[in-house]
Amino acid sequence: MMGSYVTLGIELNAIRNFLECVVKEAGIEIQNVMERNEAGAFEDFDDFDNALYNPVMRQEIAARAVFYEVTAIIERELQKSAHTPWLESSKHRGPKGLDWNNLTTESIRSAKMIQRLSFPEIVQLIEEKYGIELRRLPGGDAFFEMREMVNAFKHRQGVIDFRNRPVEDFRYPENYQADLNRAYESIDAAFAFIEALWQATDRQPTLSRNPSHVS
Repeated sequence: MMGSYVTLGIELNAIRNFLECVVKEAGIEIQNVMERNEAGAFEDFDDFDNALYNPVMRQEIAARAVFYEVTAIIERELQKSAHTPWLESSKHRGPKGLDWNNLTTESIRSAKMIQRLSFPEIVQLIEEKYGIELRRLPGGDAFFEMREMVNAFKHRQGVIDFRNRPVEDFRYPENYQADLNRAYESIDAAFAFIEALWQATDRQPTLSRNPSHVS
């Protein structure tokens, strides 16, 4: 299935719009708290800190949501790019489709789905079929790092896997930060990576690239 610049642009612009709206709304509240603090409205630092907590957390949650959504879009495109090598693969056996003229409970339950493959299996199918290294594509390193960060937020409260750090940079615990600038950058990096993926896996859209894909 060929990619679509129109669909991708709409999806990424919606994510950017969501982030902008949350950042703007929370920013107004943060500014209001700051002004109240300067006017002496809070008796102590704890009151001031408590007033800031909700709007600051909204921004952090929004940044995490962007990472999650962008990662999901990229993984969807990776699955689509892996579909042809998956169909050709003798390693991944079993029925890879449905006979719509002869549907049975058994045929439905035994059908294989590419969505059930693990992420490393998807990567391996693409890299072996097309002779590429996904990390080396534009935006590739940013995607793999973002995916690791998403998993850290989901499963380890954001703690970085110290086993992947050079010994000279060793610190424990060390946490990922849901940085707003990084969230914005991830949207542009996603477009660059997906476009390169389409080109590398023969899914380049026939329509030319829209320069205003993400605004």
